[in-house]
Amino acid sequence: MKQRCKAASQEGKHQLKSEEEGTERRNQVRIRKEMREKNEGLLFTTAAGLRHSV
Repeated sequence: MKQRCKAASQEGKHQLKSEEEGTERRNQVRIRKEMREKNEGLLFTTAAGLRHSV
């Protein structure tokens, strides 16, 4: 009985850890996406700016 409780608590910890990792990964993906959008925006504006100045 004691063994089963220990296993259950270990499983709970593992699940929590994997959920945290999942959230972490989602945040990184979101940040990466925002950075890419920002970079594309910058490229677009500089290209537009160059076009206007020429």
